[in-house]
Amino acid sequence: MHNASLANQNDPSNVATLARALVAVRTKNQVLADEVRQICGQIQGTESGATALAVSREVTAYVIAANLVGLSEAQDANFRSWLKTLLHRNLAGRSIVSTHNDRPNNWGTHAGAARIAIAAYLGDSNELQDAAEVFRGWLGEQDAWTHFEFGERWWQPLKTRNYGINPAGATIEGFPVGGVLPDDQRRGGPFRLPPPKEN
Repeated sequence: MHNASLANQNDPSNVATLARALVAVRTKNQVLADEVRQICGQIQGTESGATALAVSREVTAYVIAANLVGLSEAQDANFRSWLKTLLHRNLAGRSIVSTHNDRPNNWGTHAGAARIAIAAYLGDSNELQDAAEVFRGWLGEQDAWTHFEFGERWWQPLKTRNYGINPAGATIEGFPVGGVLPDDQRRGGPFRLPPPKEN
């Protein structure tokens, strides 16, 4: 775990740390809890040179883990100070908040999860409210957030609006596309049957 890094979006250390925290709390294992506390200190600063996607994918589990085991007063003060700056830090041209606000795809949803976890840990009700508004817009509420930057509209079911997630019953050329994430599905190419897939 000494190589845990927020800059590596495929680093499994965050999941392992969260697992440690869950076991520590359930079994009252202070050795594991102390390991989690140590790791939550070590990851601070490892976001250097990272993308907003990488940090968003990694940091959420650490925030939840810290909340589960509880940090010492000094550890918590450092962690909170770092998290406050992390929300709006420039990460390869984007921040966690700007990514959540702009991207209606997996980038945005990862950033939204990180934003919400950090805001909840910090007790920042204003940030939570802002994040909830963006999420409502992604879910399709037209009176909520409408500032996403969509790519090709190949998998959008209507020509009059864009969705973050297609609503139940949506169709394209008679084919059901409810539940499709159109700004992610577009990466596989234009609409066709059978639907293209990646990876």
